[in-house]
Amino acid sequence: MSLPMTSRLVALAGATGREDEAPSLHLSRWFANHAIACLFLSAQTLEVLDANAAAIRLVDASDELALSGGKLVVRGKAAAEQFRRFVCSLDGAPEIHMVGDHHRPLLMRVERVDETDVIAVQLFPIAQDEDQSLWANMGVIFGLTPSEDRLIKLLVGGANIKTLSEDLGISVETARTHVRRSYLKIGVSNREQLFAAVAPYRLKG
Repeated sequence: MSLPMTSRLVALAGATGREDEAPSLHLSRWFANHAIACLFLSAQTLEVLDANAAAIRLVDASDELALSGGKLVVRGKAAAEQFRRFVCSLDGAPEIHMVGDHHRPLLMRVERVDETDVIAVQLFPIAQDEDQSLWANMGVIFGLTPSEDRLIKLLVGGANIKTLSEDLGISVETARTHVRRSYLKIGVSNREQLFAAVAPYRLKG
């Protein structure tokens, strides 16, 4: 499947009934980073309107999802029905859904596009941390290094600078530098903003 980003975004913008307007900024973000697996689906039929290569790779590797007949298929009758109810309940706010509870589970961040039938989906492999939270891959989402990824999770878990430096085996000043660099990558300036930015990518176990 190809990546007709510009044409698809323009088509989706037209589908909102506001052809004189540029595509929404949040739409542009879905395909801005090709490393993030992104799909656009019809909420009614789950027809795949567009998908990037990263999404296709994740779906192909998944035991829980498949692309069949041009649609996104959730395997298992109960899981498929649960996903269908989830999609139908979407309003304007992004929602999180987890597919699969073993082997290679995926976290899905799903958002209805304005007032249309189109839903935008981001797919992330997930991992469990020490406090049993399930996290999407923060490195892919925000461009964090593995150390910065761990640091952010520790911060969200309530760690202070001293604890960070001890857990990571670095000096307090180096920990502060890592925090500043991570904040810059995520686009936040304090811990409260950090919590809001990463909350959509964390699912408590």
